[in-house]
Amino acid sequence: MSKTQRSLADAVHSVAGEPQRAAGRSSGRAPARAGKRGILIYVEPEMARSLKRLAVDEDTTLQALGLEAFDALIAHRQDPE
Repeated sequence: MSKTQRSLADAVHSVAGEPQRAAGRSSGRAPARAGKRGILIYVEPEMARSLKRLAVDEDTTLQALGLEAFDALIAHRQDPE
């Protein structure tokens, strides 16, 4: 007996009474992520807590903090002193 494997999102939508996504649809990537690449970094737990706290304190996201940090790093490294 073969069962069709469903994604977690499909299962949640099913329980919530929402329609399942159509077969063959794209990966479900958010439109804001189109054309972008993901980067994963590992940090110590204390650094993760500090970043999350900073995001909450500044009413922003870790994504926005990361982009700001990368922009500052690139500008600093490319800035001739």
